[in-house]
Amino acid sequence: MVVWPLVVAGSVLAILSATARIDQSQQWWRVSFSAVLCSALATALLVMLVARDPVNNVLGRDIVATLVLGATLPFAYATIGWFTHRRWANRALTVVSIVAALVASMPLWFFIILSVHCSSGDCL
Repeated sequence: MVVWPLVVAGSVLAILSATARIDQSQQWWRVSFSAVLCSALATALLVMLVARDPVNNVLGRDIVATLVLGATLPFAYATIGWFTHRRWANRALTVVSIVAALVASMPLWFFIILSVHCSSGDCL
């Protein structure tokens, strides 16, 4: 449905993890929560715009699943980056781990949304 807020949030976190912000835990979490909030708000706005059109056949459970994923995946990117940096203290590895999580989560995103959409049996 709408993926670009996740890509933007993950990219911002990957870029910022290459800076000194990740060394300061409190600042890192402020930036991370800001990215999560922006991603959730952008996802909510886009979902509501898509859901307004009856041609799109967006169900209520699709909206909930999209909003949940839109808020939790950027938080997962931030947490993965923070744990990677704390474990190995290597900024390049931290950037790679966030980008890998971003790339790995995109097929998962589509599979979850498709599974939620088709869970009622009307798609089968």
